[in-house]
Amino acid sequence: MVAACLFLALAGTGCVAGAAESGPELPTRIVYGLTQQPAGFDPHLHQSIITGIPLRQVYDTLLYRHPVSRELVAGLAREWSLSPDGLSLTLQLREDVRFHDGSTFNAVAVAINLARIFAPENVTRADDAMRQRFSHSEVIDDYRIRIVLREPWSPLLDALSQPGFAIASPVALNAWSATRYQYHQVGSGPFLFEEYVPGERIVLRRNADYAWGPEFYVHPGKGAIEVIEFRFFMDDAARAQALQEGEVQLMSGLQPRELRALENAGDLRPVLVEVPGQPLQFLMNTRRFPTNVRGLRQALIFSTNRNAIASETGQRIAPVAWGPLAESTLFAYSALRRLYAQDRAQAEMLLADAGYQDVDSDGWLELGDVPLQLDVLVPPRDSLPQVAELLSEQWRTLGIRSKLIPLPTDAALQEAVREGEYNLVALSTQGLDPAWLVDYFSTDGSLNWTGYSDTELDGVLNDALVHTEEQIRFSLYARAQQIIMDHALILPLREQVNIVAVADGLDGLAWDASGLIPLLHDLAWVSPLSEP
Repeated sequence: MVAACLFLALAGTGCVAGAAESGPELPTRIVYGLTQQPAGFDPHLHQSIITGIPLRQVYDTLLYRHPVSRELVAGLAREWSLSPDGLSLTLQLREDVRFHDGSTFNAVAVAINLARIFAPENVTRADDAMRQRFSHSEVIDDYRIRIVLREPWSPLLDALSQPGFAIASPVALNAWSATRYQYHQVGSGPFLFEEYVPGERIVLRRNADYAWGPEFYVHPGKGAIEVIEFRFFMDDAARAQALQEGEVQLMSGLQPRELRALENAGDLRPVLVEVPGQPLQFLMNTRRFPTNVRGLRQALIFSTNRNAIASETGQRIAPVAWGPLAESTLFAYSALRRLYAQDRAQAEMLLADAGYQDVDSDGWLELGDVPLQLDVLVPPRDSLPQVAELLSEQWRTLGIRSKLIPLPTDAALQEAVREGEYNLVALSTQGLDPAWLVDYFSTDGSLNWTGYSDTELDGVLNDALVHTEEQIRFSLYARAQQIIMDHALILPLREQVNIVAVADGLDGLAWDASGLIPLLHDLAWVSPLSEP
């Protein structure tokens, strides 16, 4: 069964297996290592994958995506129907659900949660696109509710399956302030929120009364994990020590370089999970010389040895990326494969066509008397400093100078982008539905750091948010991806992979459709280990 789970994880799907029903006494508590410490842990107020990891276990959502098929399945909503005009969604709710505090789940509870999620004063996981479209909710009766939109929005159902749309107990929300609720959270999920000590731990305990989970939850029986303690290991040394000394039984979000630490951790094995969304990439600023010229941007892509970068920074586990969507993302356009395969001769021809030559024979290209230099903004995460160094070395062989500008924080990155003095900047997001492309590549997109503006691309991306038919959405997103690559707006490098360390004998681990957030309901031991 462990081998089967590993195969499914490598394929980017989940594993929902039960544990053995016989054998010696098994421990019931594990430690899950978290690699970051976000600003807070309220699912409605904080945008973070790290937030979603523990809180996905505490809360249910109205819908779920099946971890294997990725199809939408019932959650707290048993049935749902979208109106023909796409402006309203009616949900028939379960009638057998209780929150952890004993209070009743019903349509009023959902309405209260939606009001909190979309409250203007809150910085929530509800992105701007949905906030602009959400009008209100209507309680039809005790177990029916209608969500009303100002205009159609095709990713609505997917959004309702995300941890940011967790349904909390209104009694608990009313009892605590927005800042204090994160310490006293009450959901209806498979685990109860027991303790949160910032920077130290989050403790969850199995909900013995849980009997309303999605169809893919299977009670693990003997060996079931009863208590999960999440601890924070935010620097490389702390993670390596935790892995090698057996402090953790699960840790996700590891970097490829940290696979080496697992070689010395005898009781842990690596599991690799595909991550849909954008690949590791650099956005190219079309408003600033020299990346304001399409031919120069194309030359940079053709000149890049992405296989070498994927090998050196991805430890040969992360495949090369070819476009703005990872291949595991909905509507990824496979026709882009090898569109910009490495071709040094093509890169040199494009540079020459753009007027670049080594005027003074010093090994560097110039345009007239202006040196060809790229200013590259480099955040510290995701092996990006190493990736940037490799890019710089590759471009140097063509006579292209690059200035790498390290940015220690997201705030520093945002400020540098606002100043606009850059040619390339690393930025990626994750998610199964590519609705977020509109934020990156529409003229008014909040993350349009390329500065590119095109009425056709704007129209295609906005139309894809309106149409709900999958074939129409595929055609629209295929066209959007083609435009993005035809105009060389990004330098895609490699796919992203969630590297997970899992203790031997720990079974039933599944992953939601993001590839980043675990589903721990079925977690159980299938062989005895020492009590952590």
